[in-house]
Amino acid sequence: MKKILAALLVLALAIPAMADVAVTGTDLGSGHLQIKVAPTGGASVRGVALKLTRTAGNAYIDATTDATATQFNTFIDYAFTTGAGYTIGSGHCLANPTAAGVLAAFPASTFSLCAGYLDQSGGKAGVTVDSFFDIFFEISVDSTFTVELDPLRGGIVGDTLGTVTVQSPMLVAGNPPETISKPTVAKTTAAPAIAGRVNGGRVETFVASGAASNLGHALEYQFTWGDGNVSTWGAATQTYTYTYAAAATYNVTVQARCIAHPAVVSAMSDALAEATEAVKSTATFYAAWAQFGRLNCWAFKRNCRGDADGVLNAAGKGGVPPAHWVGSPDLGILASAWQKADADLTGNRSCADFDRIKNAAGKGGIPPAHWVGSPDLGILAASWQKAEALTPVCGQTNYWYWTN
Repeated sequence: MKKILAALLVLALAIPAMADVAVTGTDLGSGHLQIKVAPTGGASVRGVALKLTRTAGNAYIDATTDATATQFNTFIDYAFTTGAGYTIGSGHCLANPTAAGVLAAFPASTFSLCAGYLDQSGGKAGVTVDSFFDIFFEISVDSTFTVELDPLRGGIVGDTLGTVTVQSPMLVAGNPPETISKPTVAKTTAAPAIAGRVNGGRVETFVASGAASNLGHALEYQFTWGDGNVSTWGAATQTYTYTYAAAATYNVTVQARCIAHPAVVSAMSDALAEATEAVKSTATFYAAWAQFGRLNCWAFKRNCRGDADGVLNAAGKGGVPPAHWVGSPDLGILASAWQKADADLTGNRSCADFDRIKNAAGKGGIPPAHWVGSPDLGILAASWQKAEALTPVCGQTNYWYWTN
């Protein structure tokens, strides 16, 4: 009898004790469900097959990249579908819940996770540490999934497995509805001289900024160019070629939308005025500027200070006079235009009309009504050979941009 008991004891010691495996899920937020497969007591896991079925909510997966597996390195269904045999690390863990092979129909709210482990060292070991499946759902409201051992694939297989427990259901918390903040639009190309804008093609570069998805999703942008044309959805920086046939202002706007959810679109940005000419049409002197051929000089930064040629004159000997915007060249232009009638304001002579006011004719029509006279000379004299810092830029109320 003692010999029989001793033999039974030896046999009991030779048989490994059964160990447990627990499958649990953790909601990590933003539609991320992490499923942990935890072996304890020396259990060795060689393969896992779980089936997930949505029972509430609207969560779904939309691509094979929405599920990943750690520790496991072999994907049986992927090998079955491709027919290329097993390649360690190649493929993905998403499987068809009703037949052999990968999950191929998206979006999906019912699917299987299937992955195995092949020991490349030749030791025939299994997975004895925690392993994870990470699933990334598209979701807006709380969702639940029943989780079960996939009967088609045998559930969890390995060595010395005892009790296998599976948490079910698993909750995936919903995200708030996606919103996208309103973008802004700016132009990055420099404002050219007027001659480069009117009656010619002009490539302008615009950039959208400020838009963001509250869910952190990537965005794309669509520009409305203001001339009846609209861009395709694409990058935040886009170029457009304007052909200016006449003086006009084009209001450029931009919208942003979610790349993953194209129906989610931001509000339209505030308009960016893209003008074909430097002087605004609302300026009191716009008609006169157009009359004299839209010369660049009327949009020089310091033309209202007496700068007729737009050139910073170099400092004199010993720095006297200092570098200055108003000097002899400007006086020469003014002298050539002094009290002349409109018909004689040819070339750059009208550049000396610093106050934009036409003076009345004198007694007997001498001098005639004229644009360049004593008020303009007074403006020039006030800035005569003054240092650059003492000759401020004109107010820009009447201008879209400067031309020097």
